[in-house]
Amino acid sequence: MPVYPDRIPLDDNEINACKNGNEAQQKKMKLAETISGSLTFQQHLEQAHPRLFVTHLRGKDQLPLQLVGNNNKEGKGRLIICLRNVKDVMASLHFFKGEAKDGWLGNEHGIGSFNRFIAEDCPNGFGSYFDWIKDSDDVVQMLQSKRVLVLYYEELKTDLPSELDRINDFLDLPPLTDEKREALVEKVSFGSMRSKAGDKLKGFWRKGEIGDWKNYLSEKEWKKIDELFEKKLGNVKIAQPLRKYH
Repeated sequence: MPVYPDRIPLDDNEINACKNGNEAQQKKMKLAETISGSLTFQQHLEQAHPRLFVTHLRGKDQLPLQLVGNNNKEGKGRLIICLRNVKDVMASLHFFKGEAKDGWLGNEHGIGSFNRFIAEDCPNGFGSYFDWIKDSDDVVQMLQSKRVLVLYYEELKTDLPSELDRINDFLDLPPLTDEKREALVEKVSFGSMRSKAGDKLKGFWRKGEIGDWKNYLSEKEWKKIDELFEKKLGNVKIAQPLRKYH
């Protein structure tokens, strides 16, 4: 089960406060338990190594100093970054937890708004996806290849066995047998995970397809994303492989 440190409660006191709090606090606690279980942040810190954490946080200013290090001390651990075509990210956000009542160009649904997505000061929870990629690239260049691996959603979809081998090698694990690789491919497939989740996290699952963005909006809107890509990510190294999916 993935662990999102930015979502789980700090300790038992926060768990009790949320469970006995208002409707919003109870909803937050229920979602945290659904995604990451009922352990607290401190209990996760006390788990045996190696530990796996999943986060939307990005860049050297948000990721832990223990990972990225600073001027006085080199960091530890390994970082895997997964990117996806910007247009499919926009389409995915639009349908996240249900389609927006006021459509693509409205604002009622928050993160599903096209105009919010392309705004210079994007107010979405984790900010601009363009800035997210740029900040992630800064970390990649800082850590170099020894402690960071960049994956692309599209490559995971089209050649998952090879990508699993890349991840395995990056983590210095024993080579995958054919049997284990086949089992992993089945376990982490979109269909398998959606089926296993059942009604839990129902709003988190949709199509998982490449290029679904082409079914929505007009060339005029998507051209705005192309222009913003060139402006913000035109020279960003890890963004370049995404061009083929525009």
